[in-house]
Amino acid sequence: WPLRYDRLVQPVLDRRCAGCHHPQASNPQAAAFDLSQVSSYDRLIAWGKPSLADHVRQCYNEGQSRPGNCEAQQSTLLKMLREGHHGVVLDADDLERLVTWMDTYAQRQGAFSEDQEQRLLQLRREAAALMAERPAED
Repeated sequence: WPLRYDRLVQPVLDRRCAGCHHPQASNPQAAAFDLSQVSSYDRLIAWGKPSLADHVRQCYNEGQSRPGNCEAQQSTLLKMLREGHHGVVLDADDLERLVTWMDTYAQRQGAFSEDQEQRLLQLRREAAALMAERPAED
């Protein structure tokens, strides 16, 4: 948080996907679906039918989110990863990062300005400090 793609999602792709999905890959299909830092965002939001971009656009056009109609639940990308993709196994943290990104409308920047991002980071630090001070629950 803030929900920046390069900090939230790209580390998952670097660990789990970019080893096979890069321009120099020996498999032509994997090479064509480059998940390196340069092009991964555009590739992921456009993948599948309906794509994540299609679903987000539909929700924006409707002007509201509907309970139970979360992007991650509708995502062909998440479905494919859960069913299995060439032995890729996502741990709980990786999965949470991808679901969070999808369910927050696939943000790229996570803030509207540098100032807003700095304020979000400050809020995160303050919230972490408050949580550290909180007594343990029984």
